[in-house]
Amino acid sequence: MSDNIDITPSARVLRMLGEIDFKAWQCLCELIDNSIDSFSEINGYHSDENPQISIALPNRKNISEGVLVIKDNGQGMTLSDLEKSLRAGFSGNDPVEKMGLFGMGFNISTARLGGKTELRTTTKESEFWLKVTIDFQNIESQNKFLVPIEQISKQENEVGVQGTIVSITKLRDDHVKPLFRKANIRKKLGKIYGRIITQKNIQILYGGDHCKPFKHCVWGNHRSVTHKGKNVYAIKEINAHLDTKRYCTKCWVWLTAHDSVCPSCSDGTALQQRTRKVVGWIGIQRYFDKNHYGIDLIRNGRVIEELDKSFFSCVDADDMPELEYPIDGYETKGRIVGELEIDFVRVTHQKDAFEKTSRDWKDVVRTVRGEGPIRPEIGKQRGFPVNDSPLATLFSAYRRVNKAGRSTLIPGKVGGGSIFTSEILNDFLQKFNEGQTDYQDDSKWWELVDRVDRGDNPTSSPQEPNDPSGGDPFISDPSGGDPFVDRPDDDFSQHPIDDDPEIIPEVALDKDLELSSLYELDLFPSVVIKVECLINNASDHSPGFEVEMRGANMKFTYWSNSKIFKTSLLKPADYLINELAYHFFLNASSELSRTPLSLVELKIREKYFPGLHPDFAEITKQINQFYDDIRSHLGVSLPNLSNFDVTLLSENHIEKVKNQLAEFHSYNASQTQEILNAGKFPQYASNDLIKEIVRIFPSTVFDESFFIPKWSDNEAESVSKSLLEDTLLALSEIDWFLQNRNYNSSPLWQAKVKRVIGTLDLLSGWRA
Repeated sequence: MSDNIDITPSARVLRMLGEIDFKAWQCLCELIDNSIDSFSEINGYHSDENPQISIALPNRKNISEGVLVIKDNGQGMTLSDLEKSLRAGFSGNDPVEKMGLFGMGFNISTARLGGKTELRTTTKESEFWLKVTIDFQNIESQNKFLVPIEQISKQENEVGVQGTIVSITKLRDDHVKPLFRKANIRKKLGKIYGRIITQKNIQILYGGDHCKPFKHCVWGNHRSVTHKGKNVYAIKEINAHLDTKRYCTKCWVWLTAHDSVCPSCSDGTALQQRTRKVVGWIGIQRYFDKNHYGIDLIRNGRVIEELDKSFFSCVDADDMPELEYPIDGYETKGRIVGELEIDFVRVTHQKDAFEKTSRDWKDVVRTVRGEGPIRPEIGKQRGFPVNDSPLATLFSAYRRVNKAGRSTLIPGKVGGGSIFTSEILNDFLQKFNEGQTDYQDDSKWWELVDRVDRGDNPTSSPQEPNDPSGGDPFISDPSGGDPFVDRPDDDFSQHPIDDDPEIIPEVALDKDLELSSLYELDLFPSVVIKVECLINNASDHSPGFEVEMRGANMKFTYWSNSKIFKTSLLKPADYLINELAYHFFLNASSELSRTPLSLVELKIREKYFPGLHPDFAEITKQINQFYDDIRSHLGVSLPNLSNFDVTLLSENHIEKVKNQLAEFHSYNASQTQEILNAGKFPQYASNDLIKEIVRIFPSTVFDESFFIPKWSDNEAESVSKSLLEDTLLALSEIDWFLQNRNYNSSPLWQAKVKRVIGTLDLLSGWRA
């Protein structure tokens, strides 16, 4: 039999098709989604039928003449199903129950990969294969949207066979080429479909090899720390049923209690009662990272957004987003991760983001992080009740980063000192990602935590290498950067930059872990530059630094003893920023007339080096963070001070604390005085009171835990007294900025702001 299928789209859909830009891996995901839907229990598929999806690549040497094949052994399609699935704009798939959102997804993805598509499909009971050939060039030239369909009898060995085979030819070299980064694509698919691979036992093969499901490297759910007298476990399960509402399966719209029909189609025949729920977990990663933290957002088992960080910001008094995590520690690395199923929130056409302006999304945010700030002291200052949301609870309990051991679940050295980045942690993580059995649970990481409190180094405990550089930040690349963006051809090289004998330095070099990273900008979304930064401490060098490039890889070496770093205030990062800006242009083939080089430098500074030459918002953030830290520290050190006497503090400052306690806790006079006498009030203290506490009780901060210098009463008339005076002056300087931070063109005002920046550097240098 031979006939035709009408796949004529509407004019609106045709315009939409032209606007959607799918990357190669996104095209694959569209086709994989359709295959996953064919395995759905809703369609009657049983788990004992060994569901499998395989992707076969063409010959790389002649891509345009090859064939890209996506094959599954799902239910297959009837003639009616086939016609609906191929017609662009058909919206029969229910986004709450199915992976595929639009019939046009098939057309978009196949058209972007190649000019011609052949689809063969059959059900188990059918005696025939249905075959459709779509040649987009012919369709365009004839201006007809009829495609031929054939019935092909099954061979004897195909009786009972079911499934769908999509073969794409006339391939587009530039669009298909990224698919040959097989390891990267397998990793990407393993991340996106990890839950489906694990929970539904669906195998996905790419280039003949299995895609392994991604797992977060988190502490076990039996690990915990003590916070305010309670155990807070490292994994917090979330299973929140928000409500049950009517839902239009035709328009994909949730109805309000006042709607009698769908507000979109004015029809009441396609309404169903459905539950909106947020299901998943958030938890603590076993390592800190500058980029690899955040929450994976999932729809029907598929990861839509990886490591989303939007939950970590709140809205400030000016209705602007304000970062709340990570804000602690010198490098402000994060370790909160998670996975959340939010099937009821709509996604974009490209399925790469949820619609975050919707009421549904706001309900998710409220469920995960509560109504107000997750920082308790800020929440109280702004009049919010205690935030006991999952994220706020986890944030508060695991916020301390200046102490290693069981109380924080931070690996440490014997005798003390936190380990944030080291060769041993990189090695552990690499073996975890490789799936080595002994590294899947957290026992080896626990040894690094437990030994801090034991104060010994048992033979079962891994030995910390004598590596002053701390380890290679590129070993496992847990950076969260997208390795699947289009890059220059030079990036296809299988030889890493370190293997080139011509550029290996003659002397042993240390690694600068702060500057070594992946760099990317919204200005150039297709470019990611990988920087390895090395320090030469053994000799001098007239220019001060050298740069070597290979494609999107940069090796930046600087000589710490060079004259340029001793005769100016410029730092290695200043020179790196300049080089990065130039190489972004080289890799993006941009023109200076379109994007000024100075703008690129500014964007690099804003994103990666906000503290180098901070703007007013960054200065304010650093000051507020300092006061948050000192309040948190005094909350522990002040109650432990043997000679603390609250009557030594100014009455007007203490009166303000009493008002805060009364407002937020309704304590009576006796309870309030008990808290004051015990020194358990720093979180309610004003900046002026904090300064007074430091002046009267300096040992609470000069204790080698908050500030490195240790207070000694024996030196009160000399070194310690001078140190205290400098500290109080520094606090006065940063307080001045908080009161005078609106821009002023006065040279004197600008000079004072520069002094504040230096003061922040001074305080940071004293910090333990």
